Amino acid sequence: MQPQPILERARVAVEEQLNLTEFVRDHRQQIYDLIASWGPPPALADCDVDSDGGMVAAVLPLAARIALAGSSEADFRRAVAWVSAALPGADPVSVLSALTLIYLAHQGREDASGDPHRAQIWQRINSEIESLLGSAAA
Repeated sequence: MQPQPILERARVAVEEQLNLTEFVRDHRQQIYDLIASWGPPPALADCDVDSDGGMVAAVLPLAARIALAGSSEADFRRAVAWVSAALPGADPVSVLSALTLIYLAHQGREDASGDPHRAQIWQRINSEIESLLGSAAA
């Protein structure tokens, strides 16, 4: 992976490496409904803090399942090799899951503009992602 903004890396991972564009498009509503239904853990539901990572932790396993279920075996193997070459020593499945979540969160925020509840969920996930990325860079 060449140095590039994380959103671009997520797009490359999902659209070019995993080849999930059609899968996400065809199952968009189901994916977003599942992510929204997982919601924050009950202890965090009324919490105004966006940086705790609770939503990300709750939906990251779902992003992993989407990456696995939506890509062919050949595409998944190619994506794993892509991550392994770029980030030796990193767990490629974890990296692909995180990039898939970043991609879905960005798409979800764009798609939710007319639905305040859904927009709030996607904003929280995106805020947590930004906070976690900022923490990792520090």
